[in-house]
Amino acid sequence: MELRGGAVTTVFKAGRTALYRFYDGKGRLLYVGVSSQLERRWAQHEMSKPWWHLVERRTVEWHATGREALAAEEQAINSEAPLYQLTSDQYDCETEIDYATTRLRADLAAGRFPTGYRFVYKELAPVYGVASATVGFALDVLYREGLVSRSSNRYVAA
Repeated sequence: MELRGGAVTTVFKAGRTALYRFYDGKGRLLYVGVSSQLERRWAQHEMSKPWWHLVERRTVEWHATGREALAAEEQAINSEAPLYQLTSDQYDCETEIDYATTRLRADLAAGRFPTGYRFVYKELAPVYGVASATVGFALDVLYREGLVSRSSNRYVAA
């Protein structure tokens, strides 16, 4: 994606483009997207989507061009109503942030993380059963409370 004058413009390389769907364990459609670099795009979702931990199944349809994939994505969004698409209800992660914050606070108090420990969101997410982004939000709460500090743009046990 490129950012041009405040608008996001999707740029595709020549070749096939994937239309992908994420589903939860109950078969509900969570999200629809397009990419010519699936692994990279999915890694971005993993780090940024607070609902990522709900994804249990993925499907991929390949299209000959990015334009075709975008048209298919628009049709899928309009007809299938993914739960966490920008055009539908957004995921309310406050409960999960509170949960992760409480668990992290308790683990800090119990000495699970020694002073100077660098928190790695991707490693802690499965421990607490939340998305990587949710761990980041929880650590930000603990930072404001003075329980963790920041070093080189990372959270560190105080």
